[in-house]
Amino acid sequence: MKIKAVVIDFDGTITTADVLSMLCDLVGKKEESEKLDALFREGKLKGLEALVQRINFLKGLSIEQIRSVVSQNDYLQKGALEFFGFLRENKIVSIIASGSIMPLLEVYKEKLGADYLVGSKPIIEDGRIV
Repeated sequence: MKIKAVVIDFDGTITTADVLSMLCDLVGKKEESEKLDALFREGKLKGLEALVQRINFLKGLSIEQIRSVVSQNDYLQKGALEFFGFLRENKIVSIIASGSIMPLLEVYKEKLGADYLVGSKPIIEDGRIV
């Protein structure tokens, strides 16, 4: 049996950090973001509640700011680039799946050469999250 596709988690799997919290840091909400994430992981917040609150912290953040954060430090796990290269070489479809926001995931899609993304789609107007 040949592997035809893989679905890969984003934060903490192919990255070394919760990149959504790094973005929240740009708007002074990193600590609050990390607290919400911890509450979710401890089972104290249900479903998407923590994720929605964390994404709401990003109001006003520009796509350019997102790209800047990743250009300063890509947060990739060691071997991530090589892994995605292996997938491409072997014609295995790669899907990055995350609760994180699509503008961030799109940067990683380009960087890694992933085929598809699944993520949160915040409303964006004039290059800023609203």
